[in-house]
Amino acid sequence: MQGLVPGGIGVTAIALVRMIPHAAPDPLAIAVLIVTILTLLVWRIALLKAMLGGSVFGLLRHRICEVPGIRTLRCANVWAR
Repeated sequence: MQGLVPGGIGVTAIALVRMIPHAAPDPLAIAVLIVTILTLLVWRIALLKAMLGGSVFGLLRHRICEVPGIRTLRCANVWAR
């Protein structure tokens, strides 16, 4: 039974690493991910506030990426082959 907790943590870590290309598809999303993690660690804001801020940012980013000139510059997919 003592090996279950480290095994669960390992499986979770591998799953998170495999999700990175889908969670952070472009440089802007990577920057937001890093800022969010630092904000949660340094200022210890509530998770609900972070989630609401992320959803507002996602909506704004989606609207901005619809503009043709900005789409090619800022909204490119880094992980695309």
